[in-house]
Amino acid sequence: MVRDPQLMLEVAELLFREAELLDDGSFHEWLEGVADDIRYVMPATEVLPPSKEPQVLKRREQQRWGEIDVQEERLRFWLYDEDHNSLTMRIRRLDTGMAYAELPESITSRMVTNVRAWEEPEEGLIRVTSKILVHQVRHEDHEDFFVGRRWDKYRRVDGQLRLLWRYVELGHPVLPRTISILF
Repeated sequence: MVRDPQLMLEVAELLFREAELLDDGSFHEWLEGVADDIRYVMPATEVLPPSKEPQVLKRREQQRWGEIDVQEERLRFWLYDEDHNSLTMRIRRLDTGMAYAELPESITSRMVTNVRAWEEPEEGLIRVTSKILVHQVRHEDHEDFFVGRRWDKYRRVDGQLRLLWRYVELGHPVLPRTISILF
């Protein structure tokens, strides 16, 4: 895996811009940077100690990169399993002002760090890993911090990187009543 400093800079700028768009509530503009065949998944965090068995670790890594269907894990609960249509519907619902989980609208601040990117020429994709911290304030007195990791795949379309795959893994199992924000 060869690291390209120019690619790293391009991807970091993309992720920082994405965080800014989401924090500003510019969801339609964010959606423009998403591929038509996006898959956006986030499992519930398991509280069991993680397995160290090589085959389990390999399967988990394949799942994080979308190399096996996440729905094969039938006993796992998925907080998000979205495609372009469901993301569009989510954003349109927010536009109505009647999305209960976002009344009043959340105030968020996203931080992205530990960005690593590399090209997979044989796939025609760019793989990206990052860590995130999201601070959310709701109803002026409810605040939450979400800490996690992301595994993303991007495809270049007309010179622009488009998000094709996002796997979000939060670092804690206890969540607030609802999760309505994008990571």
